[in-house]
Amino acid sequence: SLNKARYQWLAAVYAVLLSNAAGASDGVERRVTFGGFGTLAALHHDTAGVEYRRSINQSEGARAGELSFSTDTRAGVQLNAAWSPQWEAVVQAVTRLDADGSWQPQLTRAFGRYTRDESLELRAGRLGWEIFPRADSRDIGYSQLTIRPPPEVFGVVASESFDGAELALTRALDDALIAVQLYGGRAVHPFVAEDRHPIDIEAIVWGGHLDYLRGPWILRLGTGVFELDAVRSLEPLLAGLRASGEPQAQALADDLDSRERRTLFFVAGATYDAGPLQARLFLGRTEHSGASSINAHTGQLTGGYDLGQVTPYASLAFVDSYDHVRPTGLPDSPAYAPLNAGAAAVQAATQFNQTGVALGLRWDFRPKRALKFQIDRVWVEDSRLILDYRSPPGGNAALTLFGVALDFVF
Repeated sequence: SLNKARYQWLAAVYAVLLSNAAGASDGVERRVTFGGFGTLAALHHDTAGVEYRRSINQSEGARAGELSFSTDTRAGVQLNAAWSPQWEAVVQAVTRLDADGSWQPQLTRAFGRYTRDESLELRAGRLGWEIFPRADSRDIGYSQLTIRPPPEVFGVVASESFDGAELALTRALDDALIAVQLYGGRAVHPFVAEDRHPIDIEAIVWGGHLDYLRGPWILRLGTGVFELDAVRSLEPLLAGLRASGEPQAQALADDLDSRERRTLFFVAGATYDAGPLQARLFLGRTEHSGASSINAHTGQLTGGYDLGQVTPYASLAFVDSYDHVRPTGLPDSPAYAPLNAGAAAVQAATQFNQTGVALGLRWDFRPKRALKFQIDRVWVEDSRLILDYRSPPGGNAALTLFGVALDFVF
């Protein structure tokens, strides 16, 4: 059933609490296991001049009047090798539409895991980045209630993995559990703008979150830091702004300088899962003093009610950039037009103003198989989650999306 699948997923995420703890306590030696997952999906909308994407790292989106099979379709395989109850290795590869427009498989997980007991777990290698609850399983459609995780939350942060280490500590507190997770490493953030040119932005990431688990509730508080590397393509623009002699342009260049970039994020959320009802509430905020990074609020509210094989669900999600495009202060003349246009484009690339509402039905017609039907209504305003080819681009738009997906695991 769907409830069973959800609890199995939670067991995997909190392996130190359940799965690995059980393996360590009973002394049963595990072995090599192989599994996989996939989603076959189609998406349609009729809003001309707009391509809908589920993430900023997709090279193309669903076009008006056409069926898109690439937006939500993906497949993956995973190999687990455990030579003792304490030591395990995991390798996972996924194929999906990437920033280069190809479907070349990508290595999304490759790590070793040490579990001392039910209170400590250490992982190192290529890890899933769970900046948001369930973010590390966003490609596994079967583990998600909706066809796709809300792009307004999950699509803004393109990277879902990082190379580094993670420490999880768990303690019992009366009839509850307290779980602390600390992580750090290096990640690559692929980004595709309207010209379809992919840009890989590398960053050092570190942070942690605190979970409180009691009965059907999971509460989370988290924080972290992105420390972005310099983007060489910005250097000519920065040099031009600084050489203009205009104080406002020079100040903007300092803010755009990625070598000084540090973005903070804060997250809070709650999950309720009991009987046939499940609900999730998440809120987040990113903060950066500069002008070329994301300053936004984001959030989602998702719920479903399991009627047996059928689960109707609904979701509301939003992302709102609260830092607007700043002018250079330079005259609007032919001599300064390239600088003005370049500065505006760089800042506009991090503008995300979008709200989505989804209604859907999940049908678990067979074990490990689920068919989903979903209707979305999406309102955008200068959102880089979409690809905008209207003339002129920008401004408000509304899309009605019709989607169907077949999810499976094996």
